[in-house]
Amino acid sequence: MSALQTEAQGSDEADTVAELDELWAMLGKRALDNPLASVGYADFNAFSDINSLTLDIVGLLQRQKNSAASGGKDLLYELGAQLLKISSEYIALATFPSAGINTGTRAEPMDFAEEAIKMEKQIAELEASGTGGDAARRMLDTLKTRWSFIKGMIPVLDDPEAGRVPLLFYRYSSQTAEDLLALRSS
Repeated sequence: MSALQTEAQGSDEADTVAELDELWAMLGKRALDNPLASVGYADFNAFSDINSLTLDIVGLLQRQKNSAASGGKDLLYELGAQLLKISSEYIALATFPSAGINTGTRAEPMDFAEEAIKMEKQIAELEASGTGGDAARRMLDTLKTRWSFIKGMIPVLDDPEAGRVPLLFYRYSSQTAEDLLALRSS
């Protein structure tokens, strides 16, 4: 958020960053205000509120992306964001099988097979482009390693009886986000 606030140009971008900051704060507050989770129960209202706020943030960012100028690392960022999206949904479903992004929203449940195909296409497109320099190529190699593990889990994601490994997904998601931020500043 601080980087976005610093880089905002003009009142429209500053207003968007302020709106994003407000939504992000609301999301954080709602995520912490989930008393049923502390005693081991799922709270449909919390899932619904968190999912709705998340979709509001995604929508705001998508509108900004559509009007933004292209950058040399856009494909890599998009690939990393896609991995984070898949991981986030996986973690939600591993935690509670009906906790996907569609809970309390009108969003469709994630089709993991479709997302995997999209991810494979994005990886191939990025490899073919050769853009981004050495740091981007190293990041792509790291993403591919993480993706190879996640891709192996895709066939069983829709099986409620399959074993789950949310900690590893969380670790990969967190590391990917940190790597993307580091790449952004390089």
